[in-house]
Amino acid sequence: MRRLTTPERICDSNGKTNMSQAFLNRIDEQRVAEVLTKIAAPHNRRSQPLEGDLAGDFDFWFDGGACRIHTGSQHYVFANGTHAHVVMPAPWLSVNVTFPDGEIVDIVQRTRSGEANHDLPCARLDRFEQR
Repeated sequence: MRRLTTPERICDSNGKTNMSQAFLNRIDEQRVAEVLTKIAAPHNRRSQPLEGDLAGDFDFWFDGGACRIHTGSQHYVFANGTHAHVVMPAPWLSVNVTFPDGEIVDIVQRTRSGEANHDLPCARLDRFEQR
């Protein structure tokens, strides 16, 4: 199946709005929720793989996937080919999910003013500059 570009999804050949095409590549909330649920509470978490678990250099396995822990993030790999990166430990939520078809969903906690929480004063490198 050929993926449609944004203009093709929204406009037909006459330039008229074609909303039935606009939602073809939209990720279903249930797919995202399933990934977040597995991250929040990995079922049967274990430090050693069982037969049938994903092969690789992982720090822990769980039913349906495995995880590598890096400095500042966790990289989840799921049996269905989905990947997720979670920034942690961090005082804000930041999750990037890449589905097997290449579609990407970002979940980013924002401040009440709508800005991403990535520019906290304690995390800024310019705080080390001489004044």
